[in-house]
Amino acid sequence: MTPVRRMWQEFSAVKLQLWVSTFLSAAATVSSIALLGSSGWLIARASQMPPILDLSVAIVAVRTFALTRSVARYSERLVSHDATFKTLTTIRITAYAALERLAPSGLAVFRRGDLMSRLVADVDDMQDLSLRVYLPIASSVVAATLTIVGATAIYPASGVALGLCLLVSATVVPWLALRITSASESAVAEIRGNFTEDLVDFFEGQADLVMLDANHQAIAHLYATDQRFASTAMNFARSSATVNAMNALLQGVAVVSSTWLATTAVRTQGLNPVLVIVIGLLPLAAFEAVASLPLSAMTLSRVRGSAKRICDILDAEAVLMHDPTGIAPTGRDISLNDIGARWPRNDHVAIENITLNLAAGSSVGLVGESGSGKSTIASVLVKFLVPETGTYGLGEANTADISGEQIRSIVGMSAQESHIFATSVRENLMLACPNNRQPEISDETLISALEQAQLGDWFSQLPQGLETVLGERGVDISAGQRQRILIARMFIAHPDIWILDEPTEHLNSSLADKVMAIVRSATRESSLIVASHRFLDTSDFASVIVLSGGHLELQAPPNQLEQDYEPYRVQLMHERQASAKLEPL
Repeated sequence: MTPVRRMWQEFSAVKLQLWVSTFLSAAATVSSIALLGSSGWLIARASQMPPILDLSVAIVAVRTFALTRSVARYSERLVSHDATFKTLTTIRITAYAALERLAPSGLAVFRRGDLMSRLVADVDDMQDLSLRVYLPIASSVVAATLTIVGATAIYPASGVALGLCLLVSATVVPWLALRITSASESAVAEIRGNFTEDLVDFFEGQADLVMLDANHQAIAHLYATDQRFASTAMNFARSSATVNAMNALLQGVAVVSSTWLATTAVRTQGLNPVLVIVIGLLPLAAFEAVASLPLSAMTLSRVRGSAKRICDILDAEAVLMHDPTGIAPTGRDISLNDIGARWPRNDHVAIENITLNLAAGSSVGLVGESGSGKSTIASVLVKFLVPETGTYGLGEANTADISGEQIRSIVGMSAQESHIFATSVRENLMLACPNNRQPEISDETLISALEQAQLGDWFSQLPQGLETVLGERGVDISAGQRQRILIARMFIAHPDIWILDEPTEHLNSSLADKVMAIVRSATRESSLIVASHRFLDTSDFASVIVLSGGHLELQAPPNQLEQDYEPYRVQLMHERQASAKLEPL
């Protein structure tokens, strides 16, 4: 099924409203045509100065058609837009539901600005499917057919001439418009998405662009993308002008041919001269009904591109193909058995044959170079990523039978790239309230968490305390402060099983030692898993796993690794020396 058909199916819930709006739109168009025809007849007949009673029906008809046109058009706008906005809401909710299945690991396949364009601009384009494609076509067919029938009833030859011109205008001209604009209009949505993403990158990367004197290159790239967008708009404008000219030409041919045939019939067949006026005016109003069809065809090209981009979200492979709502975990022991996993749309295996056993209340460190698989294991443990091979057990249960939400109610993680929201310190910390269900948490608790994360001095200098607003993505704070705010969230959430991914990144050795000492103290009755490139962070843990290239290289207590594994011993010695140099005199 094509993307456009899939999007059209979303309108099935408002099918009755679409039928009503089609009837109202056709009624408004037919009333407009009838108004012009009856007005022409009234003026022509009045010029013959007949008794006033001969004109009374025409006078009433003109008033009726004028009122019907206005009421029907206004009613059609109300009904059609109400149906369309309801459907847009449904499509947007469906898209968000698809994103929920992808989040967080599966979202990496979409660029942020482009994803925003898909959710906003592309979804908004779906309103054109009903308002600028379906309704104009449906109402035009009804109105044009009735007009041809009316013209044929007055004089058959003129009706045939008008019918042929309308047929060409309603079929050949839209087909040409579709052929001319198909490629460029289908690409509009993608170009718009690329421009949005490039613009987001441009503003977020201003510091680096200015520092590297690369602003002019970024602006040139934005300008090139904007020119592509402008080129498609210009192509659309040229195409619109071309098809409008063709319609105007066909309209003129219809008026001249119909009038000439009717005038000839006046001389040869005794046709009432008053009807010549009506026959001459009918094509002017009738072409108003089909004039929007080429635009509908061009709009369909653009809608097709937007629909495909929405379907890309709906069809994206979910990281969790099936997230059960079955049993709840009863134990806190963790067991990974021969786990293998890869990230979405990535052929490279991130981790393979990983085995880990962690008893409740124990601790394990994951160490290794960047890219060795530490963060991947952490994502598997909170079910952000489902393993391709092996089993992940939590207590006596297999996590394949446990929902991600249930797992994350007891397994909490502070990820390396956790988000700082552009809101107050309070609201950034309140995210960590247990299951986000605690309505209130005291200021003392929030401040205590900041102090535990060694942010007491920083907090005391904030102008508005907990109400101080942090910048977009934490731009107003240092990388180290950002990292400690994330750890403060963990102090507030205090899950049964802690997972910290690079908790001491951007911290000097002395501060890192203090933070880890507090973390160890806070997790005496909890399980603790720390992924870190800094070996000192896990030097007092029950066990340490050394990872390399996504494989488990060694697993042993830290003191045994220090004795038997030279790379670990050397790295640990260097870190201790660096930490000792920073000790206050």
